[in-house]
Amino acid sequence: MIPQISYVANAFYVVAAMLGLPSLLGMIFSIVFGIRLWLMPAPPTNAPVKNPDAIIMMLEGITRAIGMGAGFFSGVGKVMVGVIGTVSIVTLIFAVTFFYTGRGLQAHSGWARGMAGVLLAGLLIISLFALLSMRMPIRLLPAAFAATAVYGLWTLWRGYAV
Repeated sequence: MIPQISYVANAFYVVAAMLGLPSLLGMIFSIVFGIRLWLMPAPPTNAPVKNPDAIIMMLEGITRAIGMGAGFFSGVGKVMVGVIGTVSIVTLIFAVTFFYTGRGLQAHSGWARGMAGVLLAGLLIISLFALLSMRMPIRLLPAAFAATAVYGLWTLWRGYAV
């Protein structure tokens, strides 16, 4: 085994932490917000006024219009919290995968080599597509990710030679 495998394993730990901590906070936020929405009482319904005059009818119309706008934005907020929760759960699953792959690489497991190869090949493909679709100053970031993926794949190939 070559010592660069531990560098790749530590890189997997760093990626797991960078993905896991924000996604854990996002998941906690969406859970707390969902519980608050679940415990919130239903909005009161107003009984129609007997013998309304024009001012009361105008006030009821304005109240309904404002209520419809607030209901729309409330619905958008609920959808956004649901999206944040879903993305957080998926990202947390990726973070756990990166963490256990790093642990497997440090333990020199064969399955971890395969999983790391799949993850690094996916990173290489995504960064190459991003490299092709971006303009010059921003192109350095996907180029750095592609170089990192190539280095990791080379290290995995060289470090586990039979």
